Amino acid sequence: MKKLYIYLLSSLIGCFAVVVLYAQPNTMYFMNYLPYQSYMNPAIQPACRVYVELPAISAINFSLGNNSLSMNDFVYMNQGQMVTALHPELGDKTSLLNAFSANTKFYQDLSFSLLGFGFKIKENGYLSINASLRQDMAFYIPKDFVKLALYGTPEENQVNTFNLQSLGFDASAYMDLSAGYSHKINEQFTVGLRAKLLVGLLDANLGFNELELQASQEEWRIIGNASARFSAPTVTVLVNNDGMIEEVAIPDDVLNSLKDYRPNLGLGLDLGAVYKPIENLSLSVAIRDLGFISWKNGYQQSASIDFAFEGIEFDITQMDSDYADSLLTVLQDSYTVEEMKTGYTSMLKSKIYLGAEYAFLNNKMSVGLLSKTTVENSQAFGELTASLNMRPLSWFGTSFSYSLFNGNFSSMGIGVNLRIPPFSFYIAGDYFPLYFSSEMIPYKMRGMNMQTGMVMTFGCKKKKIKEVQEEDKSTKMLRLQQEMMLLQQEMDKESKEQLNDSSKTNNSDVLYQPIQRMQDPTGVLKAIEDGEITLEEATKEGVMEVKVIPENVQQQHSEGESGIPSAMEPTPTIENMVPNTITNTEPTNE
Repeated sequence: MKKLYIYLLSSLIGCFAVVVLYAQPNTMYFMNYLPYQSYMNPAIQPACRVYVELPAISAINFSLGNNSLSMNDFVYMNQGQMVTALHPELGDKTSLLNAFSANTKFYQDLSFSLLGFGFKIKENGYLSINASLRQDMAFYIPKDFVKLALYGTPEENQVNTFNLQSLGFDASAYMDLSAGYSHKINEQFTVGLRAKLLVGLLDANLGFNELELQASQEEWRIIGNASARFSAPTVTVLVNNDGMIEEVAIPDDVLNSLKDYRPNLGLGLDLGAVYKPIENLSLSVAIRDLGFISWKNGYQQSASIDFAFEGIEFDITQMDSDYADSLLTVLQDSYTVEEMKTGYTSMLKSKIYLGAEYAFLNNKMSVGLLSKTTVENSQAFGELTASLNMRPLSWFGTSFSYSLFNGNFSSMGIGVNLRIPPFSFYIAGDYFPLYFSSEMIPYKMRGMNMQTGMVMTFGCKKKKIKEVQEEDKSTKMLRLQQEMMLLQQEMDKESKEQLNDSSKTNNSDVLYQPIQRMQDPTGVLKAIEDGEITLEEATKEGVMEVKVIPENVQQQHSEGESGIPSAMEPTPTIENMVPNTITNTEPTNE
């Protein structure tokens, strides 16, 4: 057994030494010049067109804490001296017990990015690739367990009942290989997903579907149903015919035994969506770590427990008796194996994100609100974070957050991003303490987390809205000019044809041929009709041509020589005018 303990301890320490928390600080959810938004919500597209994560230094993250207690619950000042809650005179065990939630979780998480990169596809898509190691560990302590430790069995004449069902332990380590894609459907909707291939490295779990302690002066009785699982590279669990564990076999040559190692594979999925109902407002939702790992190199067991302890009869004349072995035998007899198998499947700890962000000052500042719910072991742990984000420059940004639940209204988060192109340095955390004692003890702090690193980013500058509008105007003007040129060419062609036709006919045909009103692309004809400008002004500016009839021809027509009724004689109306795109040619009498 000693060998097993050493092996497990070495495995856990090894995992802790090479991994980083994968549950990034909530503060990073609104730091949009970093790519790690997309790891929390796969629909969010990074602001930079390309990013590259450098091995071992781009994403280093650590988390440690609990969901109930702070230092102030254990140590505080009373009557001018610092005491603990267990002090016989000045301590307060009742306040300490009330500080525990119904199920207190002590956690430690680590994670570490091996490599990663992402790039924009055209204008609507974004693809990202990542490989990382992930590890997490947690202890679960029910409130009744603390009550038993602090007060024992206070009811002397009755049965003291303690519900210990949530008592448990969980630890795992695995590699995560993922590919994510985000697509912008339109200006309002963006969706994304991240698919993961998981490779399990280490897993250990102990939990209870039922566990109750009934304690009285006559006996202590434990009733429950337990489940346990374990998997580690090259380790084999040996059991007897009754399903009891006899030995945990660890080979002497661990490296050589890895040749026959079967990988523990699994699949995972992240889903996300972003909706922008109005300008500057973004609503987002994401479900992360939906998945499982199939542990082929593992052992799982389910059993029932019904153990009654009435005390030990101690005979001073038999000092050589092994009372520990006797107690162990009783425990084994009360432990009944119901199911065992050499392989099992474990589920990931899923997370649900609900976010809202409103930007102002041309997206230089924004306010955000994020709800995060972690689901594990059929239990939910919630947290709410408010954030103020400032992005005054493309190379500098900062965020300030305030955690409302897990921080107990007393811890502040900070995130800073400094870009020295192409490198982007950052640090972010959710639980920087706000309150310190005179001895500089953060007495209201429940935990801490931090992520820091350096990532390479490219194409982060955005065109200003005004510049984009000017470009749109220029494009429209160029298109309009091209259309006008084509129209002018058509008009030139028609005028030449009219002149050629006029040379083949007599002057009267030329003079009295009705002139059709032409297109008015410049709007000058409309302006003359509306009285905005006069005919003389239009002619003077060179934008209008008036067909002139010589006096002798006018005189002949007035005398009726042409034989054309006077009603058909041309009059100086707008119909006799065309835009100045035809050469001014006066017909003559020959």
